[in-house]
Amino acid sequence: MKYAIAVVVGLILLGVAGALIRILMPAGAVIKRTELPDFRMTIDDVFALKQLGSVVVVGVINTGQVKVGDTLTVDTENTQIMVQVNGIELGFDNPVQSANAGDKVGVMLSGINNDQIRPNALLRNH
Repeated sequence: MKYAIAVVVGLILLGVAGALIRILMPAGAVIKRTELPDFRMTIDDVFALKQLGSVVVVGVINTGQVKVGDTLTVDTENTQIMVQVNGIELGFDNPVQSANAGDKVGVMLSGINNDQIRPNALLRNH
């Protein structure tokens, strides 16, 4: 019974908040997201592409967005290394120009060797 009352009260509050927003916002107004959160991805795995001179890191994007051409930082246990994004794959063999929070991606990086990076390192913008 307690939970049913809490759910009803919550729904009423949501309805009141929605009504206030509709009253206070002009018709046709659009709320724009002006700033995305910083890009963060914990690295799950690392692969060397020796023929391309690149390293591919795999993980799920925690926050933000990454784009081909971005300059990022890899935070390892004892150093920070600047890297360039040369490519992004969503899943397997699905190249894209950008990816967002929640996407499982492979990110091809230049400016780093596979022996400089380990799983659990952080890939982020600076």
